[in-house]
Amino acid sequence: MGGIEQFVLGLLHGLARLEAGEERYHVLVNEGQTDWLDGRLWPEAELLFTRNGGARRIFSDGAIEAARIDVMHFTWQFAFLTRVPSIYHPHDLQHIHLPRNFSFMDRFGRSMLYRLFCRRAAVVSAGTEWTAQDLRRQFGLSSSKVRVTNLSPVIQSYAPPDEASCRALREKHKLPADFVFYPAQTWPHKNHIRLIEALGHLRRDGCAANLVCSGAIDRQHQPKIEAAARAAGIEADVHFLGFVSPAELRALYSMCRMVCIPTLFESASFPMWEAFELGAPVACSTVTSLPAQAGGAALLFDPIDVRAIAAAIRRLWEDEAERLRLRVLGAERVKQFTWEKTALLFRAYYRHVGGRTSAEVRELIESAPLI
Repeated sequence: MGGIEQFVLGLLHGLARLEAGEERYHVLVNEGQTDWLDGRLWPEAELLFTRNGGARRIFSDGAIEAARIDVMHFTWQFAFLTRVPSIYHPHDLQHIHLPRNFSFMDRFGRSMLYRLFCRRAAVVSAGTEWTAQDLRRQFGLSSSKVRVTNLSPVIQSYAPPDEASCRALREKHKLPADFVFYPAQTWPHKNHIRLIEALGHLRRDGCAANLVCSGAIDRQHQPKIEAAARAAGIEADVHFLGFVSPAELRALYSMCRMVCIPTLFESASFPMWEAFELGAPVACSTVTSLPAQAGGAALLFDPIDVRAIAAAIRRLWEDEAERLRLRVLGAERVKQFTWEKTALLFRAYYRHVGGRTSAEVRELIESAPLI
């Protein structure tokens, strides 16, 4: 499941738990692509289907206008133009910071469309203050327009695994008894290659840490990652599981010795929240908003420096006291973030953009973000 789906599921989870107001919610979806929403809707929420079969478009197909929607919340960075007042959530501007990961046409299209959708939106929502500042700086947006809405871990809504399901998962994928876990699609910016090089360095230095990776496979970049594992001499110690179910993902967090997040760019990290929530100690990159998100509850390293990655992994792999310390800090850190809080703030934006601003709404909108 991708980050956008996690975002939507978390928001629905939070909205369903708020005291009912006058609002009714619609989730705009494509026909035949609703399985991930099964069991997630409640009486005040329903599906609304697009009219054009899900093809990407720049103008509205009329579905939200026909349904007389008051406010459109674009939770994905590719939106469309409409006269319905909107909230736009572009997530990040990686194409500006890491242009080599995108074609010229992708960079041009993203820059033009993101800027356009930001201009047209009543509110631009960002997951962290770092991302909000980046949006303001890159697109010349005002502080009053770009608002921070910190997100939370979605995985808390799934049932915890039992011993039998963990054993079955270990047997299914022939997993080692202990491993470093990295849940991320194998895109270049996720930095799997340096992580593998760091593990190769550790292996040569006498520390045999295995790696398990979940997440969709980028067929273009994956061969380079596999070549790096062969060059490091640890191809047998690196396990790529591909996409896993939420239940399997939760089990992997419970089974690992530690989570490592060596990403080169991230607006915020769902894996960090998930690890904190499920008691896995974290070592993570110092890029963008991640140090602020960690809040002192993770071991930080420079993701460009292979030896720094290796040192962080070795410390958590070998130091049980440090793992315990970070588990405790991570659990305390993530308690500050809930989808109820996130949903309460988004509902305030819905009311504000929809012309129903009150003193309570203004107070929520002006509240300071934690990240």
